[in-house]
Amino acid sequence: MMSATGHRYGFRVDVLVNSLFFVAAGIGLRTKWLGSWATPLGLISGGALLGSSWLCELLEQRSLPGAKAYSGRGGFDPDDAL
Repeated sequence: MMSATGHRYGFRVDVLVNSLFFVAAGIGLRTKWLGSWATPLGLISGGALLGSSWLCELLEQRSLPGAKAYSGRGGFDPDDAL
């Protein structure tokens, strides 16, 4: 079953985990070929994902019921590729 509270919780946790994935990848790759660029790039990409997800949620809240900011294919959203 779906509730508004469950949707908000699931959305926020999903966005947080996806954003932190990129931050952690940047931190983990700091000793590889990207060197000192890895951590800032991880922070930038994690922040960009956080910001774009937040803007998508605002857009969906202001749209008609059932409208999606982006739609996936075959029952999968683009963030499911992570």
